[in-house]
Amino acid sequence: MLSDPPALKQMLDVFETYEQTVVGVQQVQPEEVSKYGIISALAKHNKILQVRDLIEKPTPASAPSNIAIMGRYILKPTIFPFLKTQGRGAGNEYQLTDALREVCHAEGLLGLELKGDRYDIGDKFGYMKAIIEMGLQREELQPQMIDYLQQVLKKQLNKKRLKRAAV
Repeated sequence: MLSDPPALKQMLDVFETYEQTVVGVQQVQPEEVSKYGIISALAKHNKILQVRDLIEKPTPASAPSNIAIMGRYILKPTIFPFLKTQGRGAGNEYQLTDALREVCHAEGLLGLELKGDRYDIGDKFGYMKAIIEMGLQREELQPQMIDYLQQVLKKQLNKKRLKRAAV
């Protein structure tokens, strides 16, 4: 995630104000909800959401929204008893989202709509985009990255021209 201020700083500000567990969230395309924990929430204040419920990897038809948990958490120690009692959830895996759901119902949970650019490195193309963006952010790598990308694009365009000419 690229953001200024960093995602965790955004979340720490919320935690310090409300002293509640906070998850970082962003909207995703409806067809992508099955990749994430998805929340049902009410607007609270200034991009802060009061989470009512959450579900791990729902189908698009059963998703309560398209607001996804982005893998950024500020957890209170009260999560540990909930984690101890968790069975396997979605994908036959132990899911943090299932314990967060119990925290949500027992003591409340906040979602913060994070400002910034997120890269899903669990997706092949998302991973490639993250590498390119991170390389371009680094001053010492930027000239080399730009030069390399220009070379690759030039080669690809030349290949397409040759294919068209051969037809």
